[in-house]
Amino acid sequence: MNLGKHIYILLKTETAVYVEGLGVFRKMHTPSAFDTAKNVFLPPVQYIEFDSEATEGYNLIHYLQQTGSCSPEEATAQLGAAVTVLKNEIASTGQALLENLGHLVGYGTGYVFKPLDLSGFSLGPVVSTTEPIVPETEATEALVPDEPVVEDEPLPTTAEPVEAVIPEETVQSAEEEVQGQETQDIAAAGIVEEELITEQPTSGNRSFIYGLVAAIALLALAGLYYYYQYYTDIPRYTAQNTVKPIEEEFIMPVDTASVLEDTLTTPIDTAEQLVEGEETPVVDEPRVEHKYAIVIGTHRTLAQAYEEAEAFNKDGHESVRVLTPNLAKNLKKVIWDTYPTKEERDSALQYVRKHVKTDAWPTVLNRNNE
Repeated sequence: MNLGKHIYILLKTETAVYVEGLGVFRKMHTPSAFDTAKNVFLPPVQYIEFDSEATEGYNLIHYLQQTGSCSPEEATAQLGAAVTVLKNEIASTGQALLENLGHLVGYGTGYVFKPLDLSGFSLGPVVSTTEPIVPETEATEALVPDEPVVEDEPLPTTAEPVEAVIPEETVQSAEEEVQGQETQDIAAAGIVEEELITEQPTSGNRSFIYGLVAAIALLALAGLYYYYQYYTDIPRYTAQNTVKPIEEEFIMPVDTASVLEDTLTTPIDTAEQLVEGEETPVVDEPRVEHKYAIVIGTHRTLAQAYEEAEAFNKDGHESVRVLTPNLAKNLKKVIWDTYPTKEERDSALQYVRKHVKTDAWPTVLNRNNE
């Protein structure tokens, strides 16, 4: 069995693999770092670490059981045989090679693991192209070399003045420092301009986002207003538009003075009045109940039902009205008229279907409908 190959395959998906009889192999990762001393960016490093005392990790026995389609006892026996061969090789030669991983070296009563490659991604260090910024104090000190101070001997007063001689090397080094400082200032100004340019689109994006949020809020308010106006159950009509006034019969006032004069001048024949009362008895006719109706429309809200009824009333059809249901969730019906008998209702239904609405239908009213 190639023990190192199996461990290497598992470490591609697992962070740690436990090998019974040896220990745990872990996959470690170190991110990239900057070495200020060498002025280079060190590459990320990925390596394998071995811990002979740990037991946490993906058990290699499960992997052997799945790949070999065998029982746990058989997988444990195969792994034990491979570990025994590896330990015998370490006892005889001092170390054993795990393919694609490294060498397992015997050290006292335990083992030390030496990985094959520590570079991880096969990348090398990258030199930083940005020059370090030299402080002004250091540049000033570089212009003046540290030289021992030599005291000049006193010259006679009659001697001619001597011009100070500056070494050429000092002048050249000063010019180079000044040019380097100007180059750094220009580079810093370019970086500031780039930052300003990159910040301008960001502010534009923010204003666009704010405008979009405001537009969405306005649309939401408009939707709520539309829903409140057209889909609420609260009717938007006053009682003056929906309730028909009751026509009262005008009764002429009786002149009691003239009646009194007539009774005084003309004697009243009470017997004749009794006879007339017997001939014309007053009988109260029973009230005819209208329980048949014609439906010309249904709506979800009372507002829509009243709107349709009002339209028919304006056209001259004063009998059209709204039939309020018992439950608020039921549809609100608009009826053409009510009738005491079914024959009258059916006769009127033919007229309504022919001249008003073709999909009108008959219905029977209950006592609780109106």
